[in-house]
Amino acid sequence: MLAIKLDLTARRPGANRRCPFSRQDSVPLPLIPLDSVPSSGLDVPVGAWARSAVLEAFGADSVSGHLRILRSGVHLVVTGQLDLVAQVPCDRCTAIVPLHLHPAVACVYSPITAVAERGEEDDATGPALPPELPAPVEDASEYDGVTLDLASVVVESLEVERPVRWRCADAFPDDPQADSACEARWRALAGTAGEASMSPFAALAGWKPAVS
Repeated sequence: MLAIKLDLTARRPGANRRCPFSRQDSVPLPLIPLDSVPSSGLDVPVGAWARSAVLEAFGADSVSGHLRILRSGVHLVVTGQLDLVAQVPCDRCTAIVPLHLHPAVACVYSPITAVAERGEEDDATGPALPPELPAPVEDASEYDGVTLDLASVVVESLEVERPVRWRCADAFPDDPQADSACEARWRALAGTAGEASMSPFAALAGWKPAVS
């Protein structure tokens, strides 16, 4: 097993073959070339290098976890665990509430060229999987076949785990008053005691189709 300690200082592209960085908007992002992944794999702790991407996607400035990168030919298998706590607005009353995401990562990344070579005869929608993988996976994605952007891996994994709707009751499941307090704030925002006024169809309440 090969462990890598990330250095967050600016570097020239290619200065470190093990875990080179590129610079974008003055924030170093880890780009892992395919040929830099040894047969024993790479262990990468998730930390400050992912902050820029996570801040843009979730409004959170910190994320933790660990990723392990294994190579199978031109395919890269990424496994690990992520942990994110963000402060987001409730989808009902707009109060700021915590959102905790703790997804497991188990994805194989195949080169885009390998996906294209499958042609139209294969009706499957994902990239072609190699016959054998060095670790179990649950998802399949693609990369350019040269360099894997770990920041994108982190954001994609967190986005999959992100709930479609998040309310106060979801953020505070052990608080029996969370839902009622959320509803009270929602009614105050609505300026009425009726839920219909907040409906996107409220403006159509008196509408009738024209009769020719």
